[in-house]
Amino acid sequence: MRKLVTAVLAAATMWMFIRAADMQILMKQEIVQSGERLILDGWGDLGTSGSASLVCRYFTGLGTTTIVFWYSPDNGYGRNSCAVVHKELYSLRR
Repeated sequence: MRKLVTAVLAAATMWMFIRAADMQILMKQEIVQSGERLILDGWGDLGTSGSASLVCRYFTGLGTTTIVFWYSPDNGYGRNSCAVVHKELYSLRR
């Protein structure tokens, strides 16, 4: 019982920290090559662009959000991976 209470308190503390700091935790990342089909609300079909896209899906504490970047394997003109922790620059709650 003590382990369960400790686990619940740890999860609640992490959740409050994520919400208070406007942070997002990476859940999944995927690379969409030109010609592949992936349709996202607000982004359209990512496969129709002339270059690859990096799709980052984050947990926000209340739900999920998706951020799309240009993909570049060498970080030249885009990103090669998603940040594990993403900080919201603009918050609708302020």
